[in-house]
Amino acid sequence: MTLPAQLWLTHTTLTGPQSEHLRYTASALHKKLMRMFPDGLGPQPRRQAGALYRVEPDDCALQLLVQSQIAPDLSAFPSARSRSLLPLFEHLTEGTPVYYRIAANPTKAVRDPENPKKRGTRKALYGDQANDWWRRKAHDAGLAPVTLDSSRYAFGSDVRRHGDNDRLLNHGIQFDGVAEVTDQQRLTSAIVEGIGRGRAYGLGLLSVVPARR
Repeated sequence: MTLPAQLWLTHTTLTGPQSEHLRYTASALHKKLMRMFPDGLGPQPRRQAGALYRVEPDDCALQLLVQSQIAPDLSAFPSARSRSLLPLFEHLTEGTPVYYRIAANPTKAVRDPENPKKRGTRKALYGDQANDWWRRKAHDAGLAPVTLDSSRYAFGSDVRRHGDNDRLLNHGIQFDGVAEVTDQQRLTSAIVEGIGRGRAYGLGLLSVVPARR
């Protein structure tokens, strides 16, 4: 794909009582982070801003990474710092080893054998099945994982709780490891657009950085 005109990565730390509330309330955290971007972006403002985010592991504060195609307004985020991600893509050539991290929503569609034409329901994947899901997604994203560690990613607890199906948006697994770049164009698309479901709720942001040989 063609790179966007700009791609920003913002790191911010939220502290105090409000941060504890935001850590477990995905819709409120989404609303808070969208304050970085202007009003009037249409019915899908997150997509228009190209915004993806991830909560980083930290027991003491709420550490957040926010990626966007619009320069963020950080006036409401005094600790935030932004930088352009565009120089990164020059180093993501085929054969380059990289460290990667993504928090994602591994699921699969399960069809009703009595009604095979009906859209399948979503089933959460765990353990080896989740790891296999990521290996497939990584391959599609131009990465060949060399190492893989996975852990539960808790990103909020208030997103659509009306049944087993809806609760899947609360199912997150974080994948970390080393991979080799196999397709620069596919990797570029995956970084810019994100991977999988739940992108409005802290899932799908793929972070890579070249590993030292």
